Amino acid sequence: MEVPLKRLDNIRWEIPKFDRRMRVPGRIYADDTLIQKMRGDRTLEQAVNVAMLPGIYKYSIVMPDGHQGYGFPIGGVAAFDVKEGVISPGGVGYDVNCLAPGSKILTEHGYWVRAEEMPKKFKLQGVKVYNLDEGHNDSSRVAFVAERDVEDNELAVKIVTESGRIIEGSEEHPVLTPEGYIHLSNIGEGDFVMVYPFEGVEYEERRGIILDEGAFSDADGQIVEYLKEKNLIPVRWDDPRIGILARVLGFAFGDGHLGEMAGRLTLSFYGKDETLRELKKDLERLGIRATIYVRERDYRIETLNGLYTGKSISAELRIASRAFALLMEKLGMPRGKKVEKSYRVPEWIKKAPLWIKRNFLAGLFAADGSIVEFKGVTPLPINITQSKAEGLEENLREFMEEIAKLLEEFNVRSTIYRVRLKQGVTYRLALVGEKSIRNFLGKINYEYSPEKKIRGLIAYAYLHFKERVKEERRKAAEIARDVYQKTGSVSKAYEAVKTIVNRRFVERAIYEDKKEPRVP
Repeated sequence: MEVPLKRLDNIRWEIPKFDRRMRVPGRIYADDTLIQKMRGDRTLEQAVNVAMLPGIYKYSIVMPDGHQGYGFPIGGVAAFDVKEGVISPGGVGYDVNCLAPGSKILTEHGYWVRAEEMPKKFKLQGVKVYNLDEGHNDSSRVAFVAERDVEDNELAVKIVTESGRIIEGSEEHPVLTPEGYIHLSNIGEGDFVMVYPFEGVEYEERRGIILDEGAFSDADGQIVEYLKEKNLIPVRWDDPRIGILARVLGFAFGDGHLGEMAGRLTLSFYGKDETLRELKKDLERLGIRATIYVRERDYRIETLNGLYTGKSISAELRIASRAFALLMEKLGMPRGKKVEKSYRVPEWIKKAPLWIKRNFLAGLFAADGSIVEFKGVTPLPINITQSKAEGLEENLREFMEEIAKLLEEFNVRSTIYRVRLKQGVTYRLALVGEKSIRNFLGKINYEYSPEKKIRGLIAYAYLHFKERVKEERRKAAEIARDVYQKTGSVSKAYEAVKTIVNRRFVERAIYEDKKEPRVP
């Protein structure tokens, strides 16, 4: 594009409104040498583009350091009306705060994509963020993603945390610390940085239809129209909300009830008030309205150890939409009292990508799973318990075995056993071993229950760090034994690893049988 220029004085130039799309003229501050440099790239053309933006005031300005940028010239200045104007990413500057290729970006549904994949995939889901004002993790939609080439002589900064996490990016990339956000280049050895202790799973793309309009051929036409209006049918693998549907369904298999009242299908969920409020947020994102009722209840529980009675505060979330209730049934939620019904893990969940299975399991464990507990430095088993009427024992065990198979895909081993109670039949699935518990917390965790989720994240951060320490101590023991074998000197063996372990550890590594290193 040939951009006309009108000279105003020795250092000021004007770009007249030669294009009818320009809302204001351009104003350039440059001497003869600088203006020739600006003519040599797209600086002036970009100044014209800025002059076309809605709400711009008076001029599109280019300062003496102006040169070609990303949409907006570097060195460009513009003011915009607060109501009619825009925020330009190019004007704010998106050539800083960059992450290196290979960096994992965690999304709201517990899967990650690499930084270089974001330009094509950022519209799928929101990404995990930390709300500095409210002091908790949250998710946010991505409005804009840009990529650029590395400039000549540009430096990147890479830091490795004590727990083994790696952050690599441009010098100006902000990192959250206890003192607030600090540029990556200003982080020093020994400084504390904030991390989100959850790994998630890799994203897998899937296309096609899970549930189409034909599945509702026996339903009232108004129900079908309602679901179509909410874009809830057909249910597609690539719908950005499929993760929500999976975790709502998982929670429903634990603390949901699909029933009938006066011939009308009803859907309710039960649990703590704070848990149901998180569930309600997801339902609202699907366009479904729900109401929470909180009340005090008497309870009476009979076990082999005796009778327990008392009062408890319970909450119920009710969904008025019979259309959504029917959708949940079509997706696999059993109708009626679950203790009296035969059901299995829905086939579409079994065939789903790993990240969708993760959401189903995170919802189920939020409802029926036990909270993570420790005995000393060792995590206790995380359990999920369900009961049925006597005649449905085989079905209950089959359901538990299907859950165990889903968990195995995340390298989480479990065992299933019957719990002896006076009435009905009860089975418990328990996660076996510290590695399995660590994998569960780092790849699945809990959704909806704030207490379980926070405890799970803290536990995973500890277990992840604990494993790293054990690995360092394993290597230290090997080095110490190798040095001792070559020199016959305990002192020299200790000298080789003294920054990692103490002398007593070295002596045990040399004189005792090889053992799994303990965490001090």
